[in-house]
Amino acid sequence: MTFKPGQRYVSETEPELGLGVVLQAEGRRVQIHFTASGETRQYAVDGAAIRRVVFRAGETVSASDGSRLVVEQIEEVDGLLHYRGGGRVLPETELSDTIRFVHPEERLLGGHADDSHAFDLRFDTWRHLERIRRSPARGFAGARIDLIGHQLYVAASTAARARPRVLLSDEVGLGKTIEAGLVLHRLLLQGRVHRALVLCPEALVHQWFVELMRRFNLRFALFDEERCGAIEAADPDTNPFMDDALVLAPLGWVSSEPQRAVQLARAEWDMVIVDEAHHLHWRATEPDAAYRLVEALAAHTPGLLLLTATPEQFGEESHFGRLRLLDPERYPDFDTFRAEAARYHEVARAANGLVDGKTLSAEALRVLRSFLGDHPALQNVKARKAVAPEIRDELLAELLDRHGPGRVLFRNTRAAMPNLPRRSPHPLPLRATDEGAAERLAVEQRMWLDAEPISDNEWKRLDYADDARVRWLAERLRKEPDQKLLVICHARGQVQAIGEGLRKLLQVKMALFHEELPLLQRDRQAAWFAEPDGACVLLCSEIGGEGRNFQFAHGLVLFDLPLNPELLEQRIGRLDRIGRLDPVHLYIPYIEGSWQERLFRWYHEGLDAFSGVIADANELAERFGAELADLCRQSRKSAEGKLSALIDKTRVEHERLLHDYREGRDRLLELHSYREGPAETLMAEIRDWDTDPRFREHALALFDHLGAEVIELDATRLLLQPGHLVSELYADLPDEGLTVTLARAEALAREDLGFLTWDHPLLVGGIDLLLRSEQGNSAVAVLEGALDARLLTEAIFVLEPIAPPDLETDRFLPPTDIRVLVDESGRDLSEAIPLDAWRGRLRDARGLRLLDRRELWRDALEEMLAKAEQHAEVEAARRRAEAVARAGEEMAREIDRLIHLAARNDHVKAEEVALLRRHAAKLTTHIDDATLRL
Repeated sequence: MTFKPGQRYVSETEPELGLGVVLQAEGRRVQIHFTASGETRQYAVDGAAIRRVVFRAGETVSASDGSRLVVEQIEEVDGLLHYRGGGRVLPETELSDTIRFVHPEERLLGGHADDSHAFDLRFDTWRHLERIRRSPARGFAGARIDLIGHQLYVAASTAARARPRVLLSDEVGLGKTIEAGLVLHRLLLQGRVHRALVLCPEALVHQWFVELMRRFNLRFALFDEERCGAIEAADPDTNPFMDDALVLAPLGWVSSEPQRAVQLARAEWDMVIVDEAHHLHWRATEPDAAYRLVEALAAHTPGLLLLTATPEQFGEESHFGRLRLLDPERYPDFDTFRAEAARYHEVARAANGLVDGKTLSAEALRVLRSFLGDHPALQNVKARKAVAPEIRDELLAELLDRHGPGRVLFRNTRAAMPNLPRRSPHPLPLRATDEGAAERLAVEQRMWLDAEPISDNEWKRLDYADDARVRWLAERLRKEPDQKLLVICHARGQVQAIGEGLRKLLQVKMALFHEELPLLQRDRQAAWFAEPDGACVLLCSEIGGEGRNFQFAHGLVLFDLPLNPELLEQRIGRLDRIGRLDPVHLYIPYIEGSWQERLFRWYHEGLDAFSGVIADANELAERFGAELADLCRQSRKSAEGKLSALIDKTRVEHERLLHDYREGRDRLLELHSYREGPAETLMAEIRDWDTDPRFREHALALFDHLGAEVIELDATRLLLQPGHLVSELYADLPDEGLTVTLARAEALAREDLGFLTWDHPLLVGGIDLLLRSEQGNSAVAVLEGALDARLLTEAIFVLEPIAPPDLETDRFLPPTDIRVLVDESGRDLSEAIPLDAWRGRLRDARGLRLLDRRELWRDALEEMLAKAEQHAEVEAARRRAEAVARAGEEMAREIDRLIHLAARNDHVKAEEVALLRRHAAKLTTHIDDATLRL
């Protein structure tokens, strides 16, 4: 090359720098400045990865002043090119600095090409991306989780819906947070969610933040009054909640501040997640502030996930109110809801008829027809004749949706889960030996039975150092200092009083967790308890019994017992969680002869509450709660006989309710909430992702191409270092690098390692960076060993619909690559010469300067590209038709569902059906209009 100042060059390895100008050339080096990007580069004269920009007659060029010129003639004056056209002359020094050769045909016809390896990397990336987008594992495989069937089934079922709106109410410890995270992660990666909001109790804000980051690589912004105030100080007219796309906030704070509640509801979310949703209280006349806030959000948000392990803790009416938030057409009024519940046994029998055999009895068929009427799937079903599995599945789904608990409710139970930890209760009857015992018990009785708030001063006056329960605890900690005990009682003042009493008896590493502590301090106390050499006991008020995961603790001390069985279940659920291997030791200290003993006996003898989950907790509390509280207020002598009678009544009612649930509601929920076949299929797909040898190979090639330095530590671990990165995408990589593992088991055992999968932000961002750039989109190579001399063009087209995000066309037709290989006659050789037929035999042709002799091949190439597009359009038409058919079938099912609901529910208006039909028409139109892009 002969370099002259003013000549224009483009970097072949960094085309994003724009058009460069030669500043000077001295000896064996040339200095080029890229004005558009403000970068200056030094290149070796020999073998520099740069190319002179030369336009030819007929091409349109842009000048630095924004004007354009059609080249008619080219002259060279003192080594610089001058382009003539339209009566003017444009020296190459005045070309626009932002000229970029982006479109592959423009680049190639302009004489710009990349190494064939870059072309292969780009094409392989497209093919991987299409496979990833179509895979049911996308968004699930990248989560740092163990593969547990019911969690994946719930997440996949929810994410597959056009409007994912469900109540996740698995029993405590079964992974509702993971299910919600999986749904959100998949929808974010699919592009169906861009703005997401998580609302939870203040005590759980940091736990949610850490879980979303650790398990799903999702960085949420924590919002509070201070943050909102700072944003508004900078821009008083802004809505602070529009400042971030992923927002995490305490529900109590937002709902108690009317201005913030209005701002939040107007912030246009794609998905809202509400944890501990049983705190949303609904009454037809006066829903509480938190409910009103979520109701306002639900009215304008397509995705809504409500999480609670105890959906009926505050009554059946509030439970109905939450279902109403999710699907108001399905749950129009409370009376209808209760009437439907009375028929669950009958629905369950019909469902069992579908599940239990390949054929249906005449009676089962009659019942199905009574529920589903003239449903199309029933038309060809005959009694005692085989029913195809897909027909059974469709009928079961319709039955559960229209007449069962509905498709908005998922509840997996511990009874159906294998390998859960065993509960081991340890009742501890203790004798009161000090004079203050009666006063302490009286104060606790007022707190529990009369719901009377106890002042801090009153708690401070009570000396818990003499309390038999605290003395037992001190002795236990003294004998087994290496075991960690979680102690839960009801009130903050009680926690502080117990802590003070324990300090008088024993020098022990003790953590406190209650609502008076700042949120960060609570998190630090919980973290200290979790450390192997940290606190050996954590004393916490009721907020520690909600949402937190303390499964590492050796035992739970129930210092007092709540009157509500669901609240007791929440407490036990802090330790009794899926993944725990050791038994859950429950220590229940109580004072002999006191009202505590009566409460313990009711739980233990009437409900067997410390050995298994209480499925009928709400009904039992509603029926027997007042009588139980009254007996607890009476003297020991007066209550004795009545207590035994109450326990007997409770036991009988408990057994009856459990039988009814097994035959009715619980059976329907079980059928809806987990199906082994689909779950196993999804887990198999994820395991294929985990073991795919192509992943490591492609990730290494991509990182290398983007300038990251990768050190292969062993078969599963890589060290990623910044190197000469070409994008701020990798700005978060620490200077010392990031160690990642490709093995799920290692990622679960080593939280200090990143878990690298196709879903990881580094891969997702790297793929996006490569495919949005022009790198590798044109290449010229020589096929070594060919018997004849001919020109072949391999053209890769992408078929993609251009549509509004709310249509979610990606569900049916994601961007899809179509490969066409043509010769100079325009024949399609794609099948004759498959993709990998010549891999390894191609030699980069740029060094042969073929691109400089465009007159030899330009016209032929233009014709070949036109022919390739014709061949690609044939395949594109077939794929469009398939996608339109899939979309039509799914939308027809949604429309049919709404029509059938309208027949039973006058809250479903004709306009809603019409709106859905218009949506379906737009969806199919945009898919049918999907265009090809080279």
